[in-house]
Amino acid sequence: SEEKSYAGNFYQLHQLKKQRPNLKTLISLGGWTLSNPFSEMASTAARRENFAQNCVDFCKKYDFDGIDIDWEYPGFADHSGRPEDTVNFTLLLKTVSEKLRAQNPALLLTIAAPAGPNHYKNIEVSKIHLYLDWINIMGYDFHGPWGGDEDALTNHLAAIMPTEYGHPLFNVSSVIDYYISQGVPEEKIVLGLPLYGRSFASAKDTPSGLYSTYNGPGYATTEEVGYVFYSDIQKNLLNTYTSYWDPKALGAYIYNHTTKDFISYDSEQSWTLKAQIIKDRGLGGAMVWELGMDTMPDWKMMTHLNNQLK
Repeated sequence: SEEKSYAGNFYQLHQLKKQRPNLKTLISLGGWTLSNPFSEMASTAARRENFAQNCVDFCKKYDFDGIDIDWEYPGFADHSGRPEDTVNFTLLLKTVSEKLRAQNPALLLTIAAPAGPNHYKNIEVSKIHLYLDWINIMGYDFHGPWGGDEDALTNHLAAIMPTEYGHPLFNVSSVIDYYISQGVPEEKIVLGLPLYGRSFASAKDTPSGLYSTYNGPGYATTEEVGYVFYSDIQKNLLNTYTSYWDPKALGAYIYNHTTKDFISYDSEQSWTLKAQIIKDRGLGGAMVWELGMDTMPDWKMMTHLNNQLK
């Protein structure tokens, strides 16, 4: 019976589709924590075929409208990547695309795509877009409390324009320019927006904490260090932190002048500007990571984004 076929989130999505017949649901595979098997799986034609068939079967069984492949990232050694991933990723998308279309031409194939040149250089962007309905660019985590040369100072998580310090391409405008330069049609580009912030501890070198040295991650909403939900910022932090806007990089941040905690995040102002970019540049739309971090039950940021994109 239908009740037995669906449970949990799948059941909820199935019910939602009954209420909203135009709603499309895709199952996303991979992610930061589950991308290690991709390189091995994509390494032979037989494995790619097998994976593609499983994608088709899964969509059929659970009534999904397509597949989103979130391989983070082809060629990334820390996640078992290797140089041949570049070509194999293209072949994988070609195989999955062909299998899905053969089953049902309406089935969708998308990817979550990197926003940094250190990762997108390992992807044949000019080829893969031919097999995809759209590309979800992860336009966040340009900077975080990770140390290293690019992150020696506090900086913006998802700035629109280049920041004063750090890599000149680590910003939303540059990544959109890059994907378009590789031949991706504007309407296939979906801009990813963060519903979270990154915190930095002991940012005491500058008056507002921006572009300061720091001492690792700061405040966190959950056990994931330095990771702060938008809802937490909104409900619990704004009364003790001072809000700032960087007019050059076009990014929001908050700073606690007592604890010296610095948090970069996307505010309503950030999303107003990003929605305008999506409209002005004729992009396909917006993607958000992730819904559970918005305020509830009013869905402040999602409501704002929806209104701005109208």
